[in-house]
Amino acid sequence: MRVESLPQRLTRESHLLYQLARFRFEQIDSRATYIRYLIQTYHYVVASVPLMKFAWSTEYAATDPVFRDYLTRHIEEEAGHDRWIVNDLGELGVGEEALAQHPPFAETCQLAGASYYAIAHRHPVSILGYIHALESAPATAEFLDSMAQRCDVPPTAMFTLSEHGVRDLEHSKELVAIVERYQGQNSVELAIRDSCLMALSSFASLLKAVNEPPQSNPQESAR
Repeated sequence: MRVESLPQRLTRESHLLYQLARFRFEQIDSRATYIRYLIQTYHYVVASVPLMKFAWSTEYAATDPVFRDYLTRHIEEEAGHDRWIVNDLGELGVGEEALAQHPPFAETCQLAGASYYAIAHRHPVSILGYIHALESAPATAEFLDSMAQRCDVPPTAMFTLSEHGVRDLEHSKELVAIVERYQGQNSVELAIRDSCLMALSSFASLLKAVNEPPQSNPQESAR
């Protein structure tokens, strides 16, 4: 019997959460909701590079040059993506000041915060589970076209999603190769898997909060 690889196991175990996230993505059906989504995306994207730098700076990373080199490249690739979101919001007439006026939801903080905890208290390689959760199933061009139509937003306001849809296809190949290195290292495998599932669960919860009417979300109604 063929042994299931760690990347294959991640894909299998996260399938239902990916389906839930896709379902909630499809519920984003207005310009206002799409703007709320972009703002929350900004709030977790600004944490992504610092998260990777945190993992890169650990004592463990100094002993695993392949892991550290992967993070070095990925940090460079992800730098500045928060500005993409600012530009997308600008295409919708939303200024950068809106980011301060609409702080992150608890679900958004949980998405990044759980990964900080996993890096510090589980294993630095758990960052790979976080990356897998957010980059292994990029949106297709067809899906984004449908989203743009139902939200009545121009393609120029979807640069972040469309660019990630292209780049993450290549990133996922490299990610599979790095994750496979930890096959059979039980505690490390578990840290990667748990980090992936926690990130996906938080992301699905974030999308649910984005789709709630403003008055039903305590953070929104308090503004």
